Amino acid sequence: MKNILLHLLLFSSTWCLAEASPLENKWASEVSAQDTSIVFSIDTVTAENGELVCLQLATENFEDIILMGMKILFDDEVLRFVNAAVITDLLPGFNDNSFSSPENNGSRDKFIISWIDGDLNGEALPASTEIFEMCFQVIGEQGEKSPLTFEDIEVANSNNELIPVEERNGLVCVDDNVSSGEEHFQNPLQFYPNPSNGRIEFNRPVKLLTIYDSYGRKVIDLDGDRQQVYDLGALSAGNYWLHTGTATLPLIIN
Repeated sequence: MKNILLHLLLFSSTWCLAEASPLENKWASEVSAQDTSIVFSIDTVTAENGELVCLQLATENFEDIILMGMKILFDDEVLRFVNAAVITDLLPGFNDNSFSSPENNGSRDKFIISWIDGDLNGEALPASTEIFEMCFQVIGEQGEKSPLTFEDIEVANSNNELIPVEERNGLVCVDDNVSSGEEHFQNPLQFYPNPSNGRIEFNRPVKLLTIYDSYGRKVIDLDGDRQQVYDLGALSAGNYWLHTGTATLPLIIN
C-alpha cells in the first residue's frame, strides 16, 4: 500500500479559550456535519505547576478509515509526558502498541500514534468519539503555555485515498489560581495521613476526586456530594496522583 502523507500548516492559540456556549457548540457541530474532512481535536485546559493533566483526542467524520498516523508536539519545558491510554473499544487493533512515547521515539517533545485496520475494510466511529488520552505533568511556571500541535497526519480510506484533515490543536496554560466549581481558598488543599492505609481526610470538603496511578492511568473517578473524608481502601499499595479539580497531590498507599 502506498503511503500518502499530508503536511499541513500548524496553527495554535496563544491563550486559553473560554468554554464555548451551547449555541456556539451547536453551530460548530452543524459545520462539522457538513464538512467531509475528518476532524481531530485536543482539549484546552488550565492547570497548576505540578498538576497531572490528561487531555483527550476526539474525532469527527471518522468514516471508512483503514489508516491513521500522526505526531503530537508539545513544549517539554512546560509539560512532561507521563503516559497515554486508549479510551475507546470501537477501533479494532488500536491499543497501547499504537503509541510511541518521547522516551521510546528518542525525542523529548513528540508523541507518535499509528494504526492500521487489520482487514482493510474500513472502520467508522460515532461523532465526537474520544479515541485516547495523553497525560502530562505540568512543569512550567505561571503564565507559560504549551500548545499541543499535530504534525505529519496521514489518514486513508478503504479506497487508499487521502482524507482531508481538520486539525484543532490543544493548549495547556499554567496558572497558580485554577478556576473550578470549588471556592478559592487561600490555604492550600491538604490531606492526611500520607502514606495512608486507604482512609484520607482533607482540610476542607472537596467534590471531585480522581486518582491516577504512577503510569497516569485513571483508577478512581468520584464526582458527587462534597466530602472531607474518603475511603480509598480498594487501592493496592503503591504511588498515586490525587486530583481534586483545584489541586494535584501525591498519594502513597501502604
